[in-house]
Amino acid sequence: MLKKQAMFDCFRQYILEVSLMKIDYYTKYACPLCDEGLSILRRFPEIHVSIVDIEEDVEKYHSYLLRIPVISYDNGEKELGWPFDEKDIRGIVSSFR
Repeated sequence: MLKKQAMFDCFRQYILEVSLMKIDYYTKYACPLCDEGLSILRRFPEIHVSIVDIEEDVEKYHSYLLRIPVISYDNGEKELGWPFDEKDIRGIVSSFR
């Protein structure tokens, strides 16, 4: 019985990971708008957010400094910069499904 439960738990975790929408969230330290944007994203449990600190990469720093926070989705094909709200995020999520 334990093997069945372990297999079920593993399968359930796999389904959860596959069904999550993955986005990159470009941000930096001490950015109030970035904090606000992240609080909006956290209202959507179906989104897996990977935080990208632009201060750790010179190229990203120059590309995103004046645009952050920025959401990158569809495997980096699309971006949404600030300002955004729940309605915008709902639109992104619905396009994922």
